[in-house]
Amino acid sequence: MKIALCFMTKDRVELSKQSFPRLLEAKNAGANIWWIDGSATPEGVDLPNKLLNGNYVRWNVRGGPDAAVAYAVTECLKHDYTHIGIVENDVWLGDGWFQRTMDLFSNVPDGLEVGAASARCYEDRVLFQRNGFNVMHNLGFGIVIW
Repeated sequence: MKIALCFMTKDRVELSKQSFPRLLEAKNAGANIWWIDGSATPEGVDLPNKLLNGNYVRWNVRGGPDAAVAYAVTECLKHDYTHIGIVENDVWLGDGWFQRTMDLFSNVPDGLEVGAASARCYEDRVLFQRNGFNVMHNLGFGIVIW
């Protein structure tokens, strides 16, 4: 598997500082972290350089959250990734989140085919449950891996 996770930020530096270290679990497992930033403040613009060294930073992404997600996915589709994910900077991920989320693609109950998985769940968005799974509707971007 070759995995890209797009960390979506726009200022709110304190949130990014809290949530970014949790992405290192995925990076340590071999995922590429793409930092997609639309910050306007100097502190927001400088943060990716402080926390992520590498070629996967895109600054000045404008047009709102939907445009930023479209940009991020389009950039990643130019590469040979098997999975592409979005992680917004206001999502708190618990220990072990990455492996448990990736396991959802392979430990599939009979009758289900997984096209997207998330590390979060909202009870009021559960359509139905299977052993170890919830099938959701309208989960939003927040954290999703396709």
